[in-house]
Amino acid sequence: MSIQSTCEACTHRAVDIIETNDDPVQPYHLCASCHERLHSYALRPIEWYNLASVHTSFKPLLHDDLYDEDGTACQPEVEVVVTKQDKAPSLEDVQSDVQTLLSFAVSRWFVEDDVVHALRRHDVLELFDALKTRYEDTSNADVKARLLEIVADVMNIPAADWIRGLWHDFDVQLLDSLAAATASSLPTEEGLRLVYGQLSKTDPKDLPHLAFLCLNRFQSPDVLGLDRVKL
Repeated sequence: MSIQSTCEACTHRAVDIIETNDDPVQPYHLCASCHERLHSYALRPIEWYNLASVHTSFKPLLHDDLYDEDGTACQPEVEVVVTKQDKAPSLEDVQSDVQTLLSFAVSRWFVEDDVVHALRRHDVLELFDALKTRYEDTSNADVKARLLEIVADVMNIPAADWIRGLWHDFDVQLLDSLAAATASSLPTEEGLRLVYGQLSKTDPKDLPHLAFLCLNRFQSPDVLGLDRVKL
């Protein structure tokens, strides 16, 4: 039996199906009705939002070919009936609460300036504790990447010790996101040393692109010394 007992999309019906198609590591837990709408590309906006705020909007069955950023279905195979209660929340709806604001940020295609400004208005320690807990509680690499992006953008988060710890054991697909957070959290020399150490292990054919992604946040002339990673 699934630990998750309530449908992640509608949030009120019991779970009937565990859907692994988009992500076997973090499957969707859905009632039969929401599962059918998921595969018909016909989720209601709030159902799309509830899934995207946990799994991100980058998943194949949730991405921007199928839904607008407000959760409106673009290519539904069945009729989508949307009432006032079925609409996804706006930034104005969620901005006063740290947890709901983080969920909103996870659901976005990009963390735009208005979301960053809303995050910066919260108590920095409360925000950091909520962000760190969410990072540690998820197995979803896209969610982890988004949370690291928030660390990079909300530059007063006191994340230095935590970021140092992440370098000891991290998924390589998070390298560019971790590098961005490192650039805003650690002294430049220390941060570049960590990033260069990982880039030196990169396949040469992938290095130019990955080096750009990892180093563009560092505002330092030392970034020009790329011979150390054999570009």
